Amino acid sequence: VLPGAKASPEYEFSEEIVEVKSTKGAKDAKQQAQVTSVTASPVESVARIAVEATAAGPEKAAETMPVVEASRVPDNAMTPTSPAEELSAEEELRFSLQYFKINDQIAVINEIPHVTSNHSGAEAIKLLKAILLAVGVDSSSCQFEAGQFNWPIAADLPPPDDQQLVARKALLGYIRKRQEEDKFTNLILFCAQIESLLQPSNSASAAHDFEITQHGFHITVTRSLQAILSVPSLKRGVWQDLQLLKSRLESDNS
Repeated sequence: VLPGAKASPEYEFSEEIVEVKSTKGAKDAKQQAQVTSVTASPVESVARIAVEATAAGPEKAAETMPVVEASRVPDNAMTPTSPAEELSAEEELRFSLQYFKINDQIAVINEIPHVTSNHSGAEAIKLLKAILLAVGVDSSSCQFEAGQFNWPIAADLPPPDDQQLVARKALLGYIRKRQEEDKFTNLILFCAQIESLLQPSNSASAAHDFEITQHGFHITVTRSLQAILSVPSLKRGVWQDLQLLKSRLESDNS
């Protein structure tokens, strides 16, 4: 069975045809193995790359994060790319976000697959709680009722000429409005393709922790919860991304 191929109708074969077919079983099996190697899910290769790229041995606190079996995730949630690689001129930028106010210090935005934007995901919430606990944040009073932000905002609107610029302004406007309402000083952004929309324009390389100085809050950027659940080895890199946030929280609470 090939992905996207139309199913063949059922046929009745004579004993002679069946006998001839059986003699070719070994050859067919070899050909099928070659096809499978080409059409296999990209998760295994992505997991291998992630293991090679991450630092050896995460901190002990990171081990508290739950591990689940790998499953297929969106390709763009796994490997960092440049804005030009993420979006060609013919493609329309689409993403869905969940927003959680954790407490007076912390808020969280998690990017989820656009096609499943109405589902919160019990495993993702469980992982989020574990990550917050690992960095010293008590989330026991949080109800984890997600606010939603979808791009494009209206499905019937044509994409603008510069999707990246317009989407960036809309996303920053949404974050600023939330910050004005909830007064958080730290925002953890678990993301996939929207990372490029939020990176400081004066940064020569991707920054995982930076301050929005004009509004007085920090943004910490790391992998999406869905990506971590699908490839548990990503936890090591995530734990490294959260170290500045962890130190800042410890300093504020001391």
